[in-house]
Formats: sequence, C-alpha cells, structure tokens
Amino acid sequence: MAIKARRDLATGTYALVRVLPVINQVDHHQQKLRATVKRKRQPGQSEQGGIKLTQPAQLAWLAQQKVLVVGNKRAQAFADELKPYVEVKLMDGYEDQPRAIFTAMQAADFVFILIDSVSHAITDYTKTQPSLAPTSRKVQIFRNPRRAAGVIRLSYLYATRND
Repeated sequence: MAIKARRDLATGTYALVRVLPVINQVDHHQQKLRATVKRKRQPGQSEQGGIKLTQPAQLAWLAQQKVLVVGNKRAQAFADELKPYVEVKLMDGYEDQPRAIFTAMQAADFVFILIDSVSHAITDYTKTQPSLAPTSRKVQIFRNPRRAAGVIRLSYLYATRND
C-alpha cells in the first residue's frame, strides 16, 4: 500500500495526506504479466543473444584475421564475442601506453575502436596515418556498441572483401 504524507517541520510530525491501495494491485498484475512473457531466441542467435556465423568460407577467412579492439567501457564483452572467429587483442584506450597501441594498430588486420572510451590521441593518430584513416577498411569505429556489433561488422567486412 502506498501512502502520501506531509512533514511538519516545526513539530517534526507527519500528517497522512493520501492512501493509494490500487498501486499494490497494479504492481502484482505487472509481475504476473512479466512472468508469463518469454522471449524466443531468433535463428542465428547464440545463447547470449549474439550473432552466430556459420558459413565455412567466411569462418576460414575470419580465422586468418587479427583484430585489435581499443576501448575501455564494454570492451571486454565486445572482444569476447569476436574470439570464436578471429584472433583478438584487447587494449585499454586509457590505461595502455599510446605507443604500444599505435604499434598494435599497424600490426593488426582490422582495428575496432570503441570511440566513446578512448582518448583523443588514438583518434588523432589514425587521422595522420594513411593506412589507418577513418575512411579505410582497416579502422572500424563503434559508438556505444552492442556486444554483437563486432561480429556483425566482421560479417560485413567478409562480404565486402577484395579477394
């Protein structure tokens, strides 16, 4: 049962203003409704809700790729989704030394930058390097990515590759 009370600052007492017994019934109804709703997993989704790639040619191509994930927030979960398909190296955009990140960028086949959690030095460096320009295929920018966004991007990179 919900109540609304008013405090009298002079005396330090409370006065009952309103009683709302309906709130309790509505809350119980919502809990009952939530318990009966079950989400069905869509075909192609893994148990965690991510995307699962299954094409043999695509998997063979991806197995040869090295991906550097540069980020801070949510970067571990993002990288974990990529690990079944590619060799992943995860670097913290704030904790790791910029020189080490720059060297790793040059060595990777693809660089996935979680832009909301890296320093400006990282993005500035990519703008000065022709091979890492944000318009190149090598650098992929993610703003507030979902866990499965990296796998979706890998699938796109496979589909648009130049063999």
